[in-house]
Amino acid sequence: MSIPTKHGSTRRSQRLVDPRLQLKLSTWFLGLAVLALVFQYILLTTTMSSLSLELGGDAAMAHERIMSACMHVLGISLVVVLPATLIVGVLVTFRIAGPIARFTRFLEEVRADKRPADCQVRRGDELQDFCRLLNEATAPLRTQRHGSGEHEDVEEAKDDAAAA
Repeated sequence: MSIPTKHGSTRRSQRLVDPRLQLKLSTWFLGLAVLALVFQYILLTTTMSSLSLELGGDAAMAHERIMSACMHVLGISLVVVLPATLIVGVLVTFRIAGPIARFTRFLEEVRADKRPADCQVRRGDELQDFCRLLNEATAPLRTQRHGSGEHEDVEEAKDDAAAA
């Protein structure tokens, strides 16, 4: 749902426009972030372990300290990166989920024969071209006259064209 502002634009009144879609996309972002962090961890521990063996000395102790330090770095990375990824994911999905939710409401109104005005999405949202196409495609449905007379007029026009 949107609330008009004094400048004619709208602001969001809901935290999540389409929670299922937004959380699903954000979960994909989180999964990718976890995969990247685990890859970083494996790469770092492999490199550091090789380095500790090359340096000699008490290799077992050095290896243990390096692994402990790498686990600490992974833990901090997960605590910082995962929430940041989730927040950015949800914020970014507003530009997609918002228009999709608006299109759904618009098409439900068209289906219910309510004759809504042109569908509009916020400036900066994605799917602007789709919104214009949706308006063009539904314009005939939204501007038709009410009642059965129009259907009969169309049928008569077809019959006249066939007879000519």
